[in-house]
Amino acid sequence: MLGQILIYVAFGLSVLSGFFYIIAKDKQSFLKLGRIAYYGVTATMLAISMYLLSNILSHNFQMTYVWEYSSTTLPLNLLISTFYAGQQGSFLLWGLTLTLIGFFLIPYLKERNYEYVTMGIFVLVIAFILLILIFKSPFEFVWQTYADQNVEVGFMPKEGRGLNPILQNYWINIHPPILFLGYSAMTIPYIFAISGLLKKDYRKWIRLALPWTLFASAILGLGLMLGGLWAYETLGWGGFWAWDPVENSSLIPWLTAVTLVHTMYIHQKTGGLIKTNFVLAFLTFLFVLYATFLTRSGVLGDTSVHSFVSPGPIIYKLLLIFMILFLLLAVITLFVRLNKIKSPEINFKVSSKEFIVSLGVIALLLVTFIVLFGTSWPIITDIIGITKSTVEVKWYNQLNLPLAVLMMVFSSLALYFSWNRTDLSKIIKKIVIGVTAGVILTLISIIMGVNQFSYLILVFSVGFSIYVNMEFVVKNIRKDKKLLGGFLSHIGLALLLLGALASGAYSESIQVRMKNGQYAEFKGYRIEHNGKERVELDKHDREKYEYNIDIIKDNDTTRVHPVAFWSEFNDMESPFFEPGVKMTPFKDIYIAMALTPHYDVKPVALKKQLSAPVSLDTTYKMKMLDFLMLDMQKGPMNENNEPKEFMNIGVLVRLSNDKGFIKEDTLFAEMNMKTMGNEPVWYDLDTTNIQIGFMQIMPDKENLANSGALFMFKEKGGVLSMPEEMLILEISDKPFINLVWIGTILIVGGFFVSLFKYMTPKQLKNTLRTDNLAENN
Repeated sequence: MLGQILIYVAFGLSVLSGFFYIIAKDKQSFLKLGRIAYYGVTATMLAISMYLLSNILSHNFQMTYVWEYSSTTLPLNLLISTFYAGQQGSFLLWGLTLTLIGFFLIPYLKERNYEYVTMGIFVLVIAFILLILIFKSPFEFVWQTYADQNVEVGFMPKEGRGLNPILQNYWINIHPPILFLGYSAMTIPYIFAISGLLKKDYRKWIRLALPWTLFASAILGLGLMLGGLWAYETLGWGGFWAWDPVENSSLIPWLTAVTLVHTMYIHQKTGGLIKTNFVLAFLTFLFVLYATFLTRSGVLGDTSVHSFVSPGPIIYKLLLIFMILFLLLAVITLFVRLNKIKSPEINFKVSSKEFIVSLGVIALLLVTFIVLFGTSWPIITDIIGITKSTVEVKWYNQLNLPLAVLMMVFSSLALYFSWNRTDLSKIIKKIVIGVTAGVILTLISIIMGVNQFSYLILVFSVGFSIYVNMEFVVKNIRKDKKLLGGFLSHIGLALLLLGALASGAYSESIQVRMKNGQYAEFKGYRIEHNGKERVELDKHDREKYEYNIDIIKDNDTTRVHPVAFWSEFNDMESPFFEPGVKMTPFKDIYIAMALTPHYDVKPVALKKQLSAPVSLDTTYKMKMLDFLMLDMQKGPMNENNEPKEFMNIGVLVRLSNDKGFIKEDTLFAEMNMKTMGNEPVWYDLDTTNIQIGFMQIMPDKENLANSGALFMFKEKGGVLSMPEEMLILEISDKPFINLVWIGTILIVGGFFVSLFKYMTPKQLKNTLRTDNLAENN
């Protein structure tokens, strides 16, 4: 009850704050009231968050959200992460990070006379998130959630369901908070743009928003990078980016933000592209809302492994309204002011820096459109009435590769050009060494086995880009280190593309089956399976094993530990896996695993009306017809001196061979009603030395009538051989995968270096003085 009251209070304060901010204009009293109300929102959001966290840490399973995502077995770090493991908590985290950003944004706006309107729009975003929390609260009790099941008021479950085992990793404490901080920061270019239009101030907002746009790009880029590393280390499919629709939905606003940074840069130098900056600032935030809709509305539930389940019709409609309202606000405001926006004419001469940078911007926008279209394809197919599907990974790669080449070339060439006009003859002389570097890297790639033309063009552009940007790093490192950000990011992009090409297109792999003690050979490595060890013995909700896989080459042995574990989260039905990775400077050896039982005599699983050969004599076939449930019986005494209770169950089968033998009969098993284990009554197959055992029912949870049965075979008088565990290992190499991580670090680091340029005390004073002069004029 307290948590829900706090949400209502925060919502009321946010509406009040937004109201005062929007009507304030030159009235300082209203601005002060808006500010006070906002501080109230901040305090209340902190209180809501602390209250939810306290209920999680105290294991208050009366709350549905706490029960659904936490348990007493989770360690403290994972227990804290359940705060945002579900829809309600992640919305609360988004609202909290937004509120905290606003807390630091207020003094920045206040000093620059931009608090009016700007904070009003900002608080409106927080209000919408709180409205969602009102309808989908993390503080609902289990008896409210399951009212139709007559759950008693005050009921306290003994244990929670726990956190999804896939998420039980240290990355969950790092990746989601950073990602949501990036989402929240993407709001700022939007509110500055709206405020600029309403104030009829079409230029100043760009200067004010640029540092925040750099911050948003850096943080969201960091979040994307960490998400890729998390996937590579733990999910076992061997890559860092799967072009999954939900993954892409976070990439799209980052791409538009990066484009916005470049168009803001052009505006600073030329005074142009004002309308373009408005549009990109709007799209950056609107794509965050679109990503939220895709991830949380349930529309991608059957096409993405990351999507949340459907939140229900109310939240679905609220998310749609959320998107449409802020889209209409942007479109209407821009339309009303469009004819009044005057910017100097830019003569985009072919020989000017602005022309070359603009070509790079166009290439980046085309990449954004391709990702947007591919991400939206499941929705498009659903709307036009064809089978809902996603586009293939190769579609993204094939279309984006030439655009990546263009971005590399244009971003590098632009460094040699001057604004307005450049002597092209001088440019040709300057680029000779860069072109030579590209050719040398291309020749090295050919020697190493790269022979596809499109890949060689990409390699050339990467070599050219790295050289040119390194040249400018060396030129500027002593003059002004704060200017190095863009060069570092461009070098990072080149390395990322080279690493992605090498580790993706030129990765080799084999699949092997291994019993304990066996080995396989792979590219000069000896891969040995040397048993397993059970770990986390103190955790009673799981059965977890680390496998000892030795990777040996030239008397050097590295042991990696791929993991398999069974969890009560999915009723121990199927295991979860984590890969083992041997990391080296130039490549990784990546081992993903699966498990299968190995039988000396292959068992047969059948559903009704299906048939299969008998394993010990394939001239015989058996067909399953139906189940028979017979009587309950009492058997021998158990350890408590009580008679064991058995249910006789049977399977009606038809046995036949190619000589015309046909017989229908029943195979029996005794099911222990306490242990639910089956004991087969062995059936003698006529005229053979074969016995057939009905081992167990294989239930189909979605349709029990479609359940199947498992049969095993042995020779008369023989002993049933129990299955041995067999590892299925997917062994692959990832050449130059470290270039991906180095590249992403440089991309993100470059944004932070560029941001630092605006954060020094001297620069802040200069910016503030410039802003005040512009305001007075």
